Amino acid sequence: MTKRRSFSDQFKAAVALEALRGDKTVQEIAAKRQLHPTQMSTWKRPRIKNFTLRSARWRWKVIFFTRAEAVSPLKRREMIRKDNTKMSLTRQCKLLKVSRSSIYYTPVGVNAETLKLMHEIDRLLIKYPLFGRRQIATYLTLLGFSAERYRARRLMNIMGLQTIYKGPNTSKKHPQYRI
Repeated sequence: MTKRRSFSDQFKAAVALEALRGDKTVQEIAAKRQLHPTQMSTWKRPRIKNFTLRSARWRWKVIFFTRAEAVSPLKRREMIRKDNTKMSLTRQCKLLKVSRSSIYYTPVGVNAETLKLMHEIDRLLIKYPLFGRRQIATYLTLLGFSAERYRARRLMNIMGLQTIYKGPNTSKKHPQYRI
């Protein structure tokens, strides 16, 4: 049975700094020092949080990462420059911790037909507050709108409308029945 090895804090810090510099891969450093790569990454993780290397480049990256995490995702998306030729969009997204798909997304507005349908659903629920999505969908088809119950439910959710109905009362006991 082999004896478990213990390493000093100075050794762990030296290995972590060597891995953070990025001159060699983690696997190369692990093979050189006769360590497991997973063990090196566990040593490296706490050093990344409070890492201050003398080089200005690393210090800038650490400051940038901590400040970018403090900013809201919307503002981080606004910080990305699509016309930047020095840094690719992929790299900017990685640095700001923003998904690339959110940059290319353009929101789609609501068309006039859907707005008319939403107004009609609102009018119907004011007139008949007990109608559910199925009854609303049936009534809308009678009025000439093309809406199925799933669309009626989605539009009701968007508008924040709910049907008024009595829910189950399973917790209250009947006064005549004894327990």
